[in-house]
Amino acid sequence: MPGTRTAGVPGTDAPSHKRVSLTFVDTTSDQVSNSLIADAAVTDAAVETYAAETQERSNGSLYQIEITSVWQGARLSSNALSAPMATVEDNIRYSIKASPVARQQAYIPAVLVAMLEAGTENPDTVALADWFAAVLAVAGGAYSGLNVGYTQHKDQNASIKF
Repeated sequence: MPGTRTAGVPGTDAPSHKRVSLTFVDTTSDQVSNSLIADAAVTDAAVETYAAETQERSNGSLYQIEITSVWQGARLSSNALSAPMATVEDNIRYSIKASPVARQQAYIPAVLVAMLEAGTENPDTVALADWFAAVLAVAGGAYSGLNVGYTQHKDQNASIKF
C-alpha cells in the first residue's frame, strides 16, 4: 500500500498556485534558475513584465521562462509509510531519450519494495510497465526508454537497458 496523496488532481482541481522560474546564463556558461511562487491566476503579461524588468537589471542572458501550475496538498510526514524504502532518496530512475542530446530522467521516490525484483534492489520492469508508459506519454512521442535503475547502492544493483 502506498503513502497517502494530498496533492490535487490536474484537470479536475484548480492549481493552488504557480511557480515562475527565470533561467540565466553568463559569459562562462554558468547558469542559474530562480523561482517565485505566484498566484494561480497570474497572467502571462505579468510574468513577461517581471522577466523584462529582471533582464534589464542583469548582465546575464535570460534564455528560459517557465510557468508551472502547482497542485499542492498538505505536507505531512505522517502520510508517508515507514517501510524498508522509506526515504525519498531511495529512487527508481527511468532514463529516456529522443536523440543523443535529448535525454531526461523520471523518478519514483521512496519506492515500494513491490517495484523491485524479489530479494534484490533491481527494478521489476513488469511491475513498472504502466509507469513507464505514463512517463513516455508525458514526455512526448519522440521519447523511448533507455534504461532503468535504482539510485541507492548503485554498486549492488543492475541498470537494465531497453
